[in-house]
Amino acid sequence: MREMSDGGEKLAELEARLAKLADQVRSELPTRARALREALARVPANETDERRAIQRLAHMVRGTAGSHGMPELTTPATEVETSAPSASLEELTRSVHALADAIDRTAAARPAPAPAPVRAAAPSTGTIAKPLVGRRVLAIDDDGPTRRLLAMTLANLGGATAVVEEMPNAFFAALEGERYDAVIVDAMMPEVNGLACLQRIAGSPLAHEGTCYFVLSAATCEELRWELPTTLRIGWLRKPFRPAELLAAIVAGVVRGADPT
Repeated sequence: MREMSDGGEKLAELEARLAKLADQVRSELPTRARALREALARVPANETDERRAIQRLAHMVRGTAGSHGMPELTTPATEVETSAPSASLEELTRSVHALADAIDRTAAARPAPAPAPVRAAAPSTGTIAKPLVGRRVLAIDDDGPTRRLLAMTLANLGGATAVVEEMPNAFFAALEGERYDAVIVDAMMPEVNGLACLQRIAGSPLAHEGTCYFVLSAATCEELRWELPTTLRIGWLRKPFRPAELLAAIVAGVVRGADPT
């Protein structure tokens, strides 16, 4: 019983840390809006570089929106990200201002109350406080707060040896160097998306029969219209995620051997 109590206390502590992280992300939003407007103002003088900068900034906002429950930013961020390279200056100005204004509104809005923290270890994660002790988990995500959230969930709460990377080169180097029980890929990243990561793994010696793979995404597989490699055991984790739910999915696939889908 004490182990179950410890698990609940650790989960409640993690939920509190996540709430602080969400507040930090919201407090940083005005900086993103300001950067977008400043890059837009520089477009006439340095068009190619500033359009790329706007595209990168919009991608970061879209990732933040998906990871931290700000769906009102997803559509305007996607519009800017996809149109920035080729839109006319008039169209780009309109879409960037629309996104920056949406960011400002989100930053100023009172956040919705967080769900009540879970006070006991989730039944599906087993009866020990840290259900992934002795397991290795590798993850890649381009969003900094999401990487911190993954690391805290996997290592602090789950007890796994967790490696959380930002860049594809480091991610694939880690796969070449070690064998992992679970691999988590972010769906949308600026250099390579999650589908491309899984396809590269599936067609190479990097794939291991006992490994469970997970896609972390604010959208569903059907919405993205992805055809996932059938040679890998792949599950789908929705953003924003709750720590207990993410652990339960990984435990089901890694510890119990269930189909992660």
